[in-house]
Amino acid sequence: MFCSNCGFQIPDGSKFCPNCGFQVSKATQTEKITPGTRKPKTPRDLSIFFYIPMGLHALSGILALLFLGALARAGALIPGLFSIIFDIGLVYCLWRWGLQPLKENRLADVIKTAKVYVIGVGLLLIVPLLRGNVITLVLQGIAVGCVGYIWYTLKDEV
Repeated sequence: MFCSNCGFQIPDGSKFCPNCGFQVSKATQTEKITPGTRKPKTPRDLSIFFYIPMGLHALSGILALLFLGALARAGALIPGLFSIIFDIGLVYCLWRWGLQPLKENRLADVIKTAKVYVIGVGLLLIVPLLRGNVITLVLQGIAVGCVGYIWYTLKDEV
């Protein structure tokens, strides 16, 4: 059987989940998952796929801030400032409209956020591609892939 709170597999007859401590109800104790049925992902399972892009965008913003002087000397102050604002905005948006609804189990809102992020940031991947910035391309690709995985995983749940 599985914990209805975190999805962790619980030994039969347990009164509490060994992973999260959630009290197992009688209904959960009798629930069996038959082979071939898909166990839905829980918010705890998928939240890491929001934390990874949030961390990558935060790192990108911090690096742009640290190298702002070098960017100014290179004549790229405006793109550097834009990058900082953009990355901070993305971290906030992923937290506010992605991670929070995921924790509250508002999956339709999570799917909308994931769609907008994947399409929007996915289209912006053209910029590092055209400029030949492989590191940015790879990091943004990882971020888009993580959020795309959330979208793919939840699309059948709603």
